[in-house]
Amino acid sequence: MAEAVAALEHYLREAEGQVPTSQLQQVDAQVKEKRSQIAALMIRTNVSGARVLIDDRVAGQTPIAEPLFVMPGAHSLRVLAPGKQELARSLTLAPGESLDLDLTLRDVTAPAPAPPGIAGNCVRFGCSRMAVRSG
Repeated sequence: MAEAVAALEHYLREAEGQVPTSQLQQVDAQVKEKRSQIAALMIRTNVSGARVLIDDRVAGQTPIAEPLFVMPGAHSLRVLAPGKQELARSLTLAPGESLDLDLTLRDVTAPAPAPPGIAGNCVRFGCSRMAVRSG
């Protein structure tokens, strides 16, 4: 149903001025009825070109100008961009709910250096098994 609402809204935008007003009003009434049965997500990020996945399906690439429509219930949201940490959220949306999300993707940071000592020696010398002698 979420895809149907998106298609009907697209039709309304494209058909304006080309289709009789009465027909547009009928379609608009259908959209309003159906929107009360689904949920809408408006997603903004600080990164242009980030991939947005809802329930592991690509939903778009930022910036996304229009709401993303989903069925009510639990959903997973992931936002991915090169050089940025993946952002993952769990969302639960009610029928008719509209949720605006302003998301900040952070730069990937290099791992912290190994502490000096045995761990540092393994990094430098590539050891997989190391006997430590005391004495």
